[in-house]
Amino acid sequence: MLKLDNFFNKGKEKLVFPKQTKINCEVFNIEVTFIKKKNSSVVVKEDKLIFRLSKYLRENQIKSHFDSLLKSISLKIERMDLKAVKNTFTSFIEKSSFNFNDSKYRIEFSNKIAGVRYKENIFYINPTLDVVTIEKRVIKKILNLYEEEMDKYVRDINRRTFNFHINGFKLKNLDSKWGHCTSKNDIMLNAKLLNSSKEILDYVIIHELAHIKVKSHSLTFWREVEKFCPNHKMLRKELRLNPPKLFK
Repeated sequence: MLKLDNFFNKGKEKLVFPKQTKINCEVFNIEVTFIKKKNSSVVVKEDKLIFRLSKYLRENQIKSHFDSLLKSISLKIERMDLKAVKNTFTSFIEKSSFNFNDSKYRIEFSNKIAGVRYKENIFYINPTLDVVTIEKRVIKKILNLYEEEMDKYVRDINRRTFNFHINGFKLKNLDSKWGHCTSKNDIMLNAKLLNSSKEILDYVIIHELAHIKVKSHSLTFWREVEKFCPNHKMLRKELRLNPPKLFK
């Protein structure tokens, strides 16, 4: 967590706040505003921490209020992260293995490793790391391992179907969407799809490729999808009812 000792420039009327802070290896931008309320607050919005400080605070109170709010939101984010991995990645650590895309990966702890290293389906991990950090670094490595392979797979399906121009490709781990096609025709797929059936994976790819031609979910769009995935309604329902997890 960022130290607060030098946040305020002495001798200046304007108080200077940090622009960013790091919580659980994730960087958050900081925004501070003063409001006409007695109570101060802080909220998280995507990758931003928004502090709303009371304009009625005395100058010597502002630092302590900011300090207290930053500490409380940091603990809240850490608890949320831990809750998210409790019974998930924690259990894989206890079993010393996990499965992804029908491959088994082992987990071994070693004091000789500074952080997390990967070699031949084994993740070597320093035992002092917390579970949130371990999971994030393992996910990053998994994404790197499979991104090139999935890029080729998406382009191969595209050649056999629409044969559109694909600008770029990214494999990500997201909670809110299974895929995305940008205005520049970059395709993104959720890595969790690699733990689903081939039929569902192919449906999502065809769905995103169809967005290269039709950006909306209009009737015209679904007709494009149906050209190469006539059972898309059934697959979409199956994906909604039984969403795949990142690790098994």
